[in-house]
Amino acid sequence: MLLLPIVIATEILPVTDLSAKFAHQRTWLAMIPATLTGIWSIWVMTELARRHPGQSIIQYAMDILGKWGGRAFGVIIILQTFIYTTKVAAEMMTFISMFALPRTPKPMILGLFLFACGVAVWAGIEVIARCAETFIPITITFFLFVFICLLPNMRPAYVRPVLGPDWFETVIQAAIVPSAWYGEFLLMGFLLPFLETSKNVRRMSYYLLTFIGVFVVMIALQSTMVAGPLIEKLTYSYYITARYISLGDFFERIDPLIISIWMYGLVVKEAVCLFVFATCVTQLTGLSDHRLIVMPVTILTMIGCLWMFPNLAELRSFLTYTFPIEGMVVQNILPTFLLAVDMLRRGLDRSPAHA
Repeated sequence: MLLLPIVIATEILPVTDLSAKFAHQRTWLAMIPATLTGIWSIWVMTELARRHPGQSIIQYAMDILGKWGGRAFGVIIILQTFIYTTKVAAEMMTFISMFALPRTPKPMILGLFLFACGVAVWAGIEVIARCAETFIPITITFFLFVFICLLPNMRPAYVRPVLGPDWFETVIQAAIVPSAWYGEFLLMGFLLPFLETSKNVRRMSYYLLTFIGVFVVMIALQSTMVAGPLIEKLTYSYYITARYISLGDFFERIDPLIISIWMYGLVVKEAVCLFVFATCVTQLTGLSDHRLIVMPVTILTMIGCLWMFPNLAELRSFLTYTFPIEGMVVQNILPTFLLAVDMLRRGLDRSPAHA
């Protein structure tokens, strides 16, 4: 329930036009190889959880790498979760200030948003999960409705040529951008210890990844077939194309609904990221309760968002060029290194017994 909004909430709006800068009309095709990082991340995180049941990634990193190595690894994870929280908050702030509340000061928009997320984090992970339960059916129903309503505006010719000169290179290059969002399955390292049972977690996670992949491909196809060659020039192409919906003269301008539902998803995702951020700091410093630092990490997120992403250009540059590379290193390579060290240590521990 929590992993779906974690990936989808911030991917559905910007990822299509960001990838279109590289793949053009083949953007939808680029979403397929991007899921490989999700497959990789799910396997590594579930394997680590199987080897260290009931522990978060911070806790078993200290067991695997030792006290100081584990603390260094924990600091990197804290910095990554800080990037998560600031990135999500910045996406909300820039989008709302552009399309919904252009005259409202950005700090006011950001402060109200983070206040709602902070309250959810204070209430606990179960409350956030209940919010996710209501978000998922609403989101799926609404976006299927939008897809159906836009069918008269879609032009399948816009996705051609599917293949062509240098198609493989452009698709792989474009796939690097959405791959960063699939790496956010790293957060499983903090959510799995709260499950009552870990049975079938990996299989269900792969089902979820398949659903997310199909969902994102549909969104990319919709945006491409409606906007055509303009897609790479649009900002938040999915939102722009959804405004084409017109059923007769009485059903138009559903974009306020899109904003409302997307905001709901963002609150869930930001609450999860803040919860993980607070949990990281709590476990690394030895505090007894994450509630003790909910307010400090929320304020730190607000300051970091205003400082790191003061405008849309800075945010989109980060999402296109920095986040995919940084995400690959921290979300995929470092957990894989952690698993490799754990496997090597256990192998060495067993070898004298066999001898």
